[in-house]
Amino acid sequence: MEIVLGTGLDRAKFGMVESELKSIYGQPDKVVPTEEDGIDCQYYKEKATFRFYKDHGGKLGWIETENPRVLLFGAEVIGKNRASVIAILARNGHDKYESEEYETFDTIFYEHTCLELENEKTL
Repeated sequence: MEIVLGTGLDRAKFGMVESELKSIYGQPDKVVPTEEDGIDCQYYKEKATFRFYKDHGGKLGWIETENPRVLLFGAEVIGKNRASVIAILARNGHDKYESEEYETFDTIFYEHTCLELENEKTL
């Protein structure tokens, strides 16, 4: 599976509806209502969650993955250290980001592509 910035994950594309996602991956393993009046479709094998927003016509607007085999610009990024992921993005023209640190994790956010990466801190 490959993250395509601004487009989606693998064959899942932002803006598609739930039935289109199901035609690709089948029925989700779990469907969870969200606080924003939408739904999260969780697929365990893919280690991915796809969020559909009812107030945007039920369209896919958020994708989250913890799949260690997912690629970004041809490189694995899940489980990699923060500096190596920032370097991969910078080599591919994405060098402007914001970061925030929390007690147990930090985030890196690339606003122009809406990519947010979370990195757990070792305690």
